Amino acid sequence: KSTDLTFSILISNSNSLLERNLKPTQYRSNDDGSAEPASRYAPDLDLSGINLDLGGAAAPATSGKDERWYDVQTKFDLAKAYQEMGDKEGAREILQEVLAEGDAEQKASARTVLATLN
Repeated sequence: KSTDLTFSILISNSNSLLERNLKPTQYRSNDDGSAEPASRYAPDLDLSGINLDLGGAAAPATSGKDERWYDVQTKFDLAKAYQEMGDKEGAREILQEVLAEGDAEQKASARTVLATLN
């Protein structure tokens, strides 16, 4: 017992679209209830022209920001969300944490937002 399904997919190639008809792997049922591949169909695609060389580009430099910086930034973003919801007291509390834990830039941003809450 096998099921014959055909799929049509569009493959983008340069500025044109190619249409390919593919059949998925067909399975044959065994007497014990298990299934095994009866046959396989694969698209006829020539991938030899693909170049994965990135031209020797070096890995992007890290920004120097560690996990703690991101944690403090998340607090700052949360404080901004509280401010937008009208919860000034909640925003103030979280901004105080940013002032205690953040780097110079984060502290300056927290002071600017705090000034708008008063």
